[in-house]
Amino acid sequence: MKNIVFCGLSSRAFSMFIKPLLERFSTHYEITGLLDADPKRFAVCKKKFPELAHVPEFSEDAFDEMMRVSKPDIVIVAGRDDTHVTYIVKSLQWDTDVITEKPMVTTVQDANRVLEAEAKSEGKVTVAFNYRYSPFHRKIKEMILDGKIGRVTSVDLNWYIDTYHGASYFKRWNRSRQFSGGLSVHKSTHHFDLVNWWLGQNPEEVFAYGALNYYGPDSEWNPLPEEDGRFCGTCRVKEKCHYYSRWHPRSSKASIKDDHLEAGDQSSLYTAY
Repeated sequence: MKNIVFCGLSSRAFSMFIKPLLERFSTHYEITGLLDADPKRFAVCKKKFPELAHVPEFSEDAFDEMMRVSKPDIVIVAGRDDTHVTYIVKSLQWDTDVITEKPMVTTVQDANRVLEAEAKSEGKVTVAFNYRYSPFHRKIKEMILDGKIGRVTSVDLNWYIDTYHGASYFKRWNRSRQFSGGLSVHKSTHHFDLVNWWLGQNPEEVFAYGALNYYGPDSEWNPLPEEDGRFCGTCRVKEKCHYYSRWHPRSSKASIKDDHLEAGDQSSLYTAY
């Protein structure tokens, strides 16, 4: 039996880590510690998973105490992106294995910190990329490995995201580069990883361009460009907004589900990481 602790009680932590650990792997792993910056998340977690009622809770500045008390074999990092580096490096200093949600970190400097810490540690860092497990993506990997498409010499990947899910990032903490590194890091990490994984190669150079063309203050769809910082939940001119009207038609009761938007008030930077 191996002990596991969590740094960051996010929706991803609940659905992709805690749930399967309790339902499928409880004979091999035990969750012995929970750490988060927001005390409310402990209550949400334990209401969702009553089996964890006895598990100790730790504040964000009590990492070392958690390591001493919970004695983990593995630390799972699944909080806000910019917090990953802190808990990864600290875990490695304890010579403990780490599984971190993507992206591993948000800056080149932090990536170097992790690589240097791992080189000095007995612990290992594993980055979780859930996109790899899509049946379509796995089939592509299978075809490449079987040589069914020959030797790959060039890849052209275009990923189109609709304006509903795309806008959801700008209603959460992801909208701030200081927390997410920008969507070129938080979202495109998936796609860079897919290509790397499919080909079994690592890129020598990566660069990206970005702009607020659709969601920015100068967008033709912005009903009130002179007033910044609004979000759909409380916007007073949303009925004049092309984007809002598209996804909230008055004549229809249909709704479109987005798993990032279940937390309600999207004004919070900590709503749904």
